[in-house]
Amino acid sequence: LFHGHRSSTDAVNICIRDDIMRNYLIKEKAGVIEMHVLDYNEEKHARTLRAEGREEGLAEGREETRIAMLSQMLTNGGTETDLRKYFNATDEEIALAKAQLCKNASAVQ
Repeated sequence: LFHGHRSSTDAVNICIRDDIMRNYLIKEKAGVIEMHVLDYNEEKHARTLRAEGREEGLAEGREETRIAMLSQMLTNGGTETDLRKYFNATDEEIALAKAQLCKNASAVQ
């Protein structure tokens, strides 16, 4: 038995022993344990998804900040060579930074 199933089984057994919903739990023990384990797994899965979503959001934010910084460096006279040399910028990042420059320039006009 895995941990969640064992702890659910233990909890049901304690309730039966202590005469808490005893008749119902004796009759429906397997279903109650299964439902509790499924709820536990669903909650754990939801927590995992939220954590992954936060990490993805943070990673996207870092990338957007990096592109904005590279774009600002180009605005201030930096060259593609500078970006590669000092920031290890990739061709894709430089292209995104240039695209942001164009976007900013058209927004100003």
